Amino acid sequence: MLLWANLHGGFIFGFLSWFAYFAGSIWEKLTKGIESKISTLAYIGFFSLIASIITPDGWGNWIAVFSNNSQYILQNTAETMSPNFYQAGMLPFLLLLGLTIVIPLLTNTQLHAGQIFLLAGMTMMSLLMARNIPLFTVIAIPILSKCINTASLHPTFKKIETNIFSLQSQLKSQWIFIAIIFTAFFVINNYANRQTSILQFNPNVFPVQATKWLKDFPQAGNMFNEFNWGGYLEYQLYPHQKSIPR
Repeated sequence: MLLWANLHGGFIFGFLSWFAYFAGSIWEKLTKGIESKISTLAYIGFFSLIASIITPDGWGNWIAVFSNNSQYILQNTAETMSPNFYQAGMLPFLLLLGLTIVIPLLTNTQLHAGQIFLLAGMTMMSLLMARNIPLFTVIAIPILSKCINTASLHPTFKKIETNIFSLQSQLKSQWIFIAIIFTAFFVINNYANRQTSILQFNPNVFPVQATKWLKDFPQAGNMFNEFNWGGYLEYQLYPHQKSIPR
């Protein structure tokens, strides 16, 4: 959480995942009397909260997440709009939604309440904003895989699984050879691109020259800029210019 909170605003999803399992553990304790790790999860949540404010801006990252509510941006940016299932690219997501319902039923797997809360919550958030679909995928695949693994598999699938485990064992004994291949690829690729720096911004995409001018001739007041340039401009012009959510 310390790394996540300092790298990306999506750290909030870590707390949503934690809350789903924490609430699920309490639910199972109250309804089924199942002893769960409520105290352990409480410690995890508390120390994760402390870690999330160990940032250059302190509580500012939380404020930035909850103040990012511009209706214009939310209603006119594809990733913050509801998924359009008429687009072919949304079909895999639709298929995964169906499998999330079908697989637990077919395998007769009883999911933990926390898993149900997490899947339901991420499903709702993915239907509200398309940008949450990758997170739903990351959460759903391990849960569905465990459902399949607990079920009796067809002999063909068991054979495939055995072959995969065999391949994994072989690769573990060849890790030095694989490391050499990746190192050689990195060296060759770096040599091929040494004349052109990849650590630069494309002037056809970002206002590179205009930003250079603003560095030489700083302007007073706030800047109104195109949405997709916000991160670039803040990176280049900080601390003279700071982002102000609208």
